[in-house]
Amino acid sequence: MCIRDRSDVVVYDLLFFLYTCSSWYFFSLVIIPASDEYVNIKYNICMDMKTKVTLHNWLEPAAKQEIKRIRYDVFVVEQKVPPEEELDAFDAVSLHILVHTEIQDGTFLPVATGRLLPDGHIGRVAVMKPFRKMGIGSLIMTELEKQAIKRGMVAIELDAQLQAVPFYNRLGYSAFGNIFTDAGILHRKMRKKLSFQNDENV
Repeated sequence: MCIRDRSDVVVYDLLFFLYTCSSWYFFSLVIIPASDEYVNIKYNICMDMKTKVTLHNWLEPAAKQEIKRIRYDVFVVEQKVPPEEELDAFDAVSLHILVHTEIQDGTFLPVATGRLLPDGHIGRVAVMKPFRKMGIGSLIMTELEKQAIKRGMVAIELDAQLQAVPFYNRLGYSAFGNIFTDAGILHRKMRKKLSFQNDENV
């Protein structure tokens, strides 16, 4: 995956081996800068589901509204995180990602988000409940890692909810330190060394 500058549009075919409703699904993913148009999106073999990913900063009002909506639904409503703890000062300095899926012909709905801090921390990874188990969480992590490499970062750290530790383990993250509580939820710190191999296009 790569985004070299805001004029580039790069198309990727990602195969997620999902077995749902007795069908294997193939997703086509487009990663684009937020202000550019996406092109060449292919259809899912079984369910005509299209997906795109956009990158944002906190100064974009429309993107900020969607990011806040997703995070509020996941963290505040679903996980009971206090609203005053969900938003923080790091949002203003982070790179944010939105994953959009097509809900009807030509209409895309943002359904997931995550952020990369300047110090190499990934956080606020949230996927709306109806869109989980589709590989979207892995998609977010992969793109944020690529963006970290582009910025010269050599490792990523994150605070994983305890129930999500196995997910991050599968992506190559290792836990360290003691279990701790944040916003009433048990967490574990995790770290991954980034590989620059085959990233010459990042």
